[in-house]
Amino acid sequence: MKKKLGKACNAHIRKHSKTTYDLIIRNGTIVSGTKENRYVADIGIINNKIVEIKNHLSDGIHVIDAEGLIVSPGFIDMHTHSDISFVQNETCDSKLYQGVTTEIAGCCGFSFYPSPEIGMERLKKYIEEDDYIDFVSKSLNEFIAKTKDYKMTVNWGTYIGHNALRVSVVGFDNVKATETELEEMKEILNRELELGAFGLSLGIAYAPGMFASIEEYIELAKVVEKHNKIVTAHIRNENDHLFESIEEMIEIGRQSKAHVHISHLKLGFGSWHKTEKLFKLIENARAEGIHITTEQYLYSASSTGLSAVLPNWIHDGGTEKILERFKHERQTVIKSIEKSNSYQMGLDRVIVVSTQGFMPEADGKSIREISKLLNKSEAETVIFLLEHTNCSIPTIRFSMVDEDVYEIMKREDCAVISDGSAYSLDEKKIKGNPHPRNYGTYPRFLKLNKDKGFMSLEKAIYKMTCLPASYLNITDRGVIKIGNYADITIFDYNSIEDTATFEHAVSKPNGIKYVIVNGKITINKGELTTERIGEILLKTP
Repeated sequence: MKKKLGKACNAHIRKHSKTTYDLIIRNGTIVSGTKENRYVADIGIINNKIVEIKNHLSDGIHVIDAEGLIVSPGFIDMHTHSDISFVQNETCDSKLYQGVTTEIAGCCGFSFYPSPEIGMERLKKYIEEDDYIDFVSKSLNEFIAKTKDYKMTVNWGTYIGHNALRVSVVGFDNVKATETELEEMKEILNRELELGAFGLSLGIAYAPGMFASIEEYIELAKVVEKHNKIVTAHIRNENDHLFESIEEMIEIGRQSKAHVHISHLKLGFGSWHKTEKLFKLIENARAEGIHITTEQYLYSASSTGLSAVLPNWIHDGGTEKILERFKHERQTVIKSIEKSNSYQMGLDRVIVVSTQGFMPEADGKSIREISKLLNKSEAETVIFLLEHTNCSIPTIRFSMVDEDVYEIMKREDCAVISDGSAYSLDEKKIKGNPHPRNYGTYPRFLKLNKDKGFMSLEKAIYKMTCLPASYLNITDRGVIKIGNYADITIFDYNSIEDTATFEHAVSKPNGIKYVIVNGKITINKGELTTERIGEILLKTP
């Protein structure tokens, strides 16, 4: 399963002798992923690699006529929550139909691993996927061994989640890690990076990551830097304390020398219309020599658990302690909720995706609407829902404005990500109505870019392919180039569009005609094939 990574994000054309190809993509308009101008040529594929790019190739066992279509590298989604999506649904429909050929999981500080033996029970309590608790693992290697019999349509890689690591070693409490505990976390992280994890993800906005000191983050980032990998972060606050939170990441990068990366860059409630200040902060850090990069999903609504409405102090000790505080400190909790950024924004902007079967009539409604159904205050409604679902309620939060989303979208150095999971297109398998980003992110970006003219198609494709590959140090995917893996998405630029909405998310986009993963056709003329050729990608020395 380990991949030896090649070199360079650039395209070139090479001639060599006539041969029989497993697959030829003929007459397509190639957008290589490098921002270089598009051109028309054929692509010859043998096994899982691109071996030829030139005109008039012949002798292909399989041939795709791509005349009039755009031939792009497969899209690389470097921020997903598809931690076990291929176990739940091997076809990974919602991503594959968007043209995604590689997903990176383990984001926002969350992962199913790693843990010392003594911390396994704590890690299991941290994992919300009760039906898949058996996949909680001591290491990435153990997780791979547990999932080796599961097939997948897309490639999959992972970060190491800091929150999972901290839960396992330190626990759920608001305490500073001891020197011994920090050394243990560093040793475990070093091992997992050697095993092939792509980097470390921080979930500083979530417990228990919110309780870690900046010194802890700096020391762990130094481990990542030694491996020349990436530290991604769901920063401490994306709303009224956005700039201080980005400054915190800049300081981590400054002191550790690591590549730091801001996950799902946004301006939430309390920082609207301050993109100029945001960009200046990042550019100044780069001018100082700090390696800081960004990514974005393209919606004015985020998606997280309802427990994010709760102020930080309430999370101390984990779910059990939260539920105890609901019982014994209820009025104090209510007052804290009513002072929170979420409450000031308006809980009419917080939509419940699913109550996990507890209160189906609440699914798809705002906290304000549910409060009227229950005849309770909005803060009391939050507590009521959380205490009856073990604090496990996914929500959609309309915390941004389109103007800011579009300004960030215009940046060529900001990778496109979904921050979503690979879900089924069978609505019977879906709980509630998930965020449309799970089904429409990449076609949405192409459609918006075409309609609004943010940048050339070449630059738009770059943001979804070569750019995330370069951030991850993946050098043999993300560009259409001889010698690279044949991960390719072919689409009709005239008809490309997302169809997933906040009202009805489970919907296949239009315009994606073919998707090729590791040389095999997984989407053929817009329909799923039987190929299950995705691989686990490991970034090893």
